[in-house]
Amino acid sequence: MRWHARIWAGMFLTVVVASCMLAIFFYGVPRSVLALFSDPCGQSSILATGYFFSDREEVYYESGLLRMGLSLQPELQDGRSFSVDVYFISDECLEIGSKRFTTELAPGSTEWSIRFASATQIEVWDDTLGVKVSEVTVPPYPAYTRAFIRPFIDGGASYAHTRTVAIREGAVPPEFPDTVLRNPDCVAALSSGYLFDSHERAEYVGGLLHLHMRLRTPNNDGRPFFVILETYPTTCDIEARQTTELTLAVPPYVRYFSLRMTSPTTWVLWNDESDSEIACEQCSGTIPESVYIRFTARIDGTASAMRSSAFRPSIADTVCVENCNSNVLFLPGIEGSRLYRPDYAGGTDRLWEPMHNDDVRDLFLNDFGEGVRDDIYVKTHDILDETPTGLNIYKSFITRMDALKADGKIADWEPIAYDWRLSPDSLLTRGYETDGRIYFTGLLAPTSTPYIVQELRHLAETSRTGKVTVIAHSYGGIIAKRLAETLGDDAARYIDSIILIGAPQVGTPMAIAAGMHGFRQELLYGLVLSKQVARAFASTSPMFYHLLPTEAYFQSIDSSVVTFDSSVPAWRSQFGASISSQSQLAEVLTSAFGKVLPEGDIDQPIALSQNLLASARTLHESIDGWVHPAEIAVVQIGGWGVETLKGITYSSGPSGVEPNARFSVNGDGTVVAPSALWMSGGERFWFDLDVHNRSNLIATLGGFRNFEHSRLLEADPVLNFIADTITKTRAPVSAYSHLSDTQPAAGQRRLLISLHSPLTLALYDSEGRMTGVSTTTGELSEGIPNSRFITLGSSSYAFVDASSPVSAHLTGTGSGTFTLVVEEREGDAVQAFTRFEDLPVSPETRVALATAGGYSGLSKLHIDQDGDGVDEHTLSPNLNSSVTLPPPPAPAPTLSPVSPAVASLGGGVIVSSQVTGQESVTVVRKLPDPVLPNTQPSEVLADSEVQQSVPSIESLPAPQGRVLGAAIAAVQPDVAQTVEQVRQFEKGVRESIEQAPALLDEGEVQNMTIVARALWSIAFQFAWDYIDDILRYGAAIVSMLIGSVQFQQ
Repeated sequence: MRWHARIWAGMFLTVVVASCMLAIFFYGVPRSVLALFSDPCGQSSILATGYFFSDREEVYYESGLLRMGLSLQPELQDGRSFSVDVYFISDECLEIGSKRFTTELAPGSTEWSIRFASATQIEVWDDTLGVKVSEVTVPPYPAYTRAFIRPFIDGGASYAHTRTVAIREGAVPPEFPDTVLRNPDCVAALSSGYLFDSHERAEYVGGLLHLHMRLRTPNNDGRPFFVILETYPTTCDIEARQTTELTLAVPPYVRYFSLRMTSPTTWVLWNDESDSEIACEQCSGTIPESVYIRFTARIDGTASAMRSSAFRPSIADTVCVENCNSNVLFLPGIEGSRLYRPDYAGGTDRLWEPMHNDDVRDLFLNDFGEGVRDDIYVKTHDILDETPTGLNIYKSFITRMDALKADGKIADWEPIAYDWRLSPDSLLTRGYETDGRIYFTGLLAPTSTPYIVQELRHLAETSRTGKVTVIAHSYGGIIAKRLAETLGDDAARYIDSIILIGAPQVGTPMAIAAGMHGFRQELLYGLVLSKQVARAFASTSPMFYHLLPTEAYFQSIDSSVVTFDSSVPAWRSQFGASISSQSQLAEVLTSAFGKVLPEGDIDQPIALSQNLLASARTLHESIDGWVHPAEIAVVQIGGWGVETLKGITYSSGPSGVEPNARFSVNGDGTVVAPSALWMSGGERFWFDLDVHNRSNLIATLGGFRNFEHSRLLEADPVLNFIADTITKTRAPVSAYSHLSDTQPAAGQRRLLISLHSPLTLALYDSEGRMTGVSTTTGELSEGIPNSRFITLGSSSYAFVDASSPVSAHLTGTGSGTFTLVVEEREGDAVQAFTRFEDLPVSPETRVALATAGGYSGLSKLHIDQDGDGVDEHTLSPNLNSSVTLPPPPAPAPTLSPVSPAVASLGGGVIVSSQVTGQESVTVVRKLPDPVLPNTQPSEVLADSEVQQSVPSIESLPAPQGRVLGAAIAAVQPDVAQTVEQVRQFEKGVRESIEQAPALLDEGEVQNMTIVARALWSIAFQFAWDYIDDILRYGAAIVSMLIGSVQFQQ
């Protein structure tokens, strides 16, 4: 066995040595040296050597311009001067220039900084004193130029070398789409030498060619070069070409330029970096009408030369005579695109749709809306056709668009996959595509050609109309509006119509419940994604904040999306009874008052991000009032007839507050219709989902998979309407089933059974189909046709047709009380209800209720408290009122022991200080004798004598019984707090008895005395906990005692 030991020892020694070597490498090697391996343009952190400069480096930006804080070592800071080199680096990682100057700090100053005051002005600051010490001017390098600083002294005996960073924050070189196919019959492009490179991008904008090219650094110093524009009247036949010879020059340091056709026969030379026309004598001109154009250039003979591909100058001259329809760009909603990350084994790991909670945790973002991971991406065209459970989401829509293209009705269409976690502004300014992956977050996301805008332009270029129809579902509608607004005057150049389906244009209340309580966000009953993790995910995702009701929503749709019941006075005091503005809602959402952690109790709300809420509010202030240009048609479709959350009422719950949902049929189950149909200038259409679901039992699997918000684009009437709108063949709206241009009337009456308690709710119909939580498997189901089951926190809501006979079965899951509400509703109007309120429940409790149809067929409520099969309680419904258990018989008082020291505060020792459900009051020592007329001092009584002579509350004369009963009811747990106050309380009671008239006999006086002492003892029991109401309740009890005496008179 020795050789086994040697092997294990050798392996252990190898691991130790390797670990030490790695530790030495990573911790012993300076960070700046390690950075050399990761930054292709130089260091990613400072390197300082020698006696004068320290390794402090602080990089930040002010007004978008670079500032770099540096330090000197304190030992030699006597005001001596030193030199500074600033090196400027191109996007090719080549030096394009430098600036050297000399500066100095005041003696003793060690902190200093290099600051770009403008693109051409560099300042040196003594940060110790906060003063500028020198400044220099540099050339106007491109905005995307990077720089590093190299200060030195004594010929380099001591120097520092900073990291290489951008001069302007976030600046990147311009990028343009390359969307035009090259003609294989034409000569290919080429480049050579020191000035021209092979970069070539071609696109059509408004049907006109934009040919983007690039020069090499560092020789792009503004020197002129010779150009020949070649045009071809028919084909790329070199023998038929015509040429225009020019001498052109691009401004110094500019790399990116383009030839842009302004008409089929006119052109200009364009600075792509400043997005402006280049001004020179021959930088614009005309060409003869031609089929192809090519750009060729050379300098120093042929020391450097280039030749572009050949392109059509214009596609706008092609006249469409058939199927002259626009291409289509589709923006899906939230969760409508699959999200991925690399698995770092050569493959990919899909995070959405998720397999478990940790997949979603990988998608979390921070308080500024940036991903915790920086490697999340989407794949081109990869939108959600169907869920893993087989539920179609966009599958039918994709099929319909593919058919339009295959049939030649449109030239092309494109589904836009995007990272739906982000804000519209992030999505419209980012999106770098490489190898079919599109990054909207992380280091790869910044680009001068944002993906969504780029694809819009591409579709416009190949469209038969030169324009695009934008179709957007849900959150995609907010992005579409922001896209059109951002394009400004160019919007009508690229877009001819926008079709919005179920878009929450000014928000929807469901978002409040989703963000605060994870409402309807779990997947597969929480096994794949729990409500808690979904809530935490939403709270850091910018998309969620753009779905919240905006100020426009409050002003025009509903001003009470959140209310607080009188049972939560602290919340009312904090926020008010009703939330009626966006600013009030923001306070509720972001305040820490009463909140829990995101993955805590789902009944309790969480605090949301102020930063993300403010950002969403700013965007909506802009787009909510957006008026579309006359050239752009807007069509809006909103779902109707599905119970949709319209507000939350918070009431008292077992662990804090309890959210209670309020519903409206004026929605699609997620978005309320007034928000989906917000724009007054566009066409509005309601889609009656209730009638559609009842009319399509096959498509809905007998009502088991109904159409609602997520499946609007699976409904045939909606697809037909959209397809006919695209192809300009739309019939009157009455030709499309269940679509109308007026709001539908209230449909079939519905029964709502809502449960607020620690029980589960399951409804069964006559065929055994179940809606609710299964009593055997615990799974959620909506098996009863046209039923709907919704949970919010620990409350459950089941909707069924009022005409359907159903039985409800409730199973206890905890101890406490429950409330069951049964409502019959017509539209949003409650026609009848009963509220079974505050009924006891335990884990063994079983409750049953049935209806033969509607409220009128409602049975009694049967409560089997202990699960033994025998009903302890049976309650009949009471129309439009509450029902609860009758109170138990009033218990007789008894007094429980207190210490002699405490009792002696009242002048005697008693053995009880609290009224309980016993039938006697026991006194062990004689009470002080009150001075009353016509009475004799009481004798000291033995316990047995006292028990026989002191009556129970039932046997007291009526006035005293009423006094004690009323007093007990009045003395609640907010009566007294300090012993001194209790003393005064008892004194007042005694004085009231001493002042009583002589109409009472000795026995009655003794009874009254016992009552007084009982009241004193009760007050003392609560004295330590409650202070504020002692005087008020004391006065009330004394008044009742006096009133009793007066009653006997």
